[in-house]
Amino acid sequence: VAPCLSFVMLIAGIILDHFGIMGFTPDSIIRPIWYIAAFLPTGLPVIREAIEGIASRDYFNEFTLMTIACIGAFCIREYPEAVGVMLFYSIGNVEEIAVGIKHPSGNGSMIMTYFREELEKELPGLQNADYEDDQIFRDGLSDLHTAVETHLKTASEE
Repeated sequence: VAPCLSFVMLIAGIILDHFGIMGFTPDSIIRPIWYIAAFLPTGLPVIREAIEGIASRDYFNEFTLMTIACIGAFCIREYPEAVGVMLFYSIGNVEEIAVGIKHPSGNGSMIMTYFREELEKELPGLQNADYEDDQIFRDGLSDLHTAVETHLKTASEE
């Protein structure tokens, strides 16, 4: 919901900027207020994570860097840029959560586990493979991808 609200407000703000509607002029106070309101739904959770990271002495995590980038964009009056950066970052995080992908520092992901289980069914030798052997996994995933594409192509031709 938050990314949708920010997106709608961002697009509306860009349109208002372009046509100068509702007092959207470069020196108007309405313009930054509008973009701050558009920023808050997606920006506040990231800022909160940044503050928590700083409190735990993790100064240069992705949340802190995104927060600094957006503050910089606001400082140079690139309001749509600040909202857009945070919006697209938040959408990327929502997508990662939706498919169960963890950050690279995580121990794995649900989607990779699912693909691995499917590969183990198709490639019996993979069951005894070391889970850390990424090349075997990538090769198997590539084979599975090719098989799915072939199946979809065959199904669409029927």
